[in-house]
Amino acid sequence: MRKTIALVILLVVAITLSITYAIIQAQQAPRWQIKLNNYVKYRNDTLYKDPLMSGTVTVERVTSASRPENFHQTGKKRLVVGDHYWLMENREALLSPPEEVRCVLLREDTRSNDGSKAEVTHNVLFVAYYSHPVEPEWLVYKGDNASAIGCELEWE
Repeated sequence: MRKTIALVILLVVAITLSITYAIIQAQQAPRWQIKLNNYVKYRNDTLYKDPLMSGTVTVERVTSASRPENFHQTGKKRLVVGDHYWLMENREALLSPPEEVRCVLLREDTRSNDGSKAEVTHNVLFVAYYSHPVEPEWLVYKGDNASAIGCELEWE
């Protein structure tokens, strides 16, 4: 009888922990969004540190690429956020096209601190997913030509 009670208690605890873990995972932002948020925070922090200019960077639109296999063949791209250790250990993963790409339209509002100049610019970021058997990774690139990989990002 005691063994049965102990087993039931153990089972209830295991189920409770599993449900709690699932709820916590469901509330977390996706990994690509965390990488994107880190870049936006970095850009906002650097804009505020400039003694002559200040401004804000905001995400205006995010779409999924319908043709991520074209990613490496189209336009210029510069890596802006990536785990350097992962890049050194997994260079071969970058030879293949990413499995998934999110295209991001950023709006950057800058103004001189004396109020004499204000400017709005738009930039395109790509958040690309590279699979790897041990450790998959999302990398953030700054680039252009989003339409070549199937992203429609238009701005005024």
